[in-house]
Amino acid sequence: MQSAPDISAVNGEVLRRILVNNPTTGQLSHTKLWANIAGTTTTYKFASVTDAPEWLWFAYGSMVGGYALIKRGIAAIPQLAEIKQKGQNHVGIDE
Repeated sequence: MQSAPDISAVNGEVLRRILVNNPTTGQLSHTKLWANIAGTTTTYKFASVTDAPEWLWFAYGSMVGGYALIKRGIAAIPQLAEIKQKGQNHVGIDE
């Protein structure tokens, strides 16, 4: 009789690749590691407060939402540069 594969090891490997590894190189990304640690601890702290004051909601929302917006903004810079370059290459060309 065959034994079932160890699903926890597979899931742990997948989570490690998603949460802390650089998708291009596969190596440990300190930026992703510490960002996920900060997000996890902040979420735990926020969730453990039974009656969160308004300032805590604002601080938590800013941390989570602000990080996501900044990350997307930084990722868009190379794309915008590529679009600008393509536009300059097609100036004066009739299609």
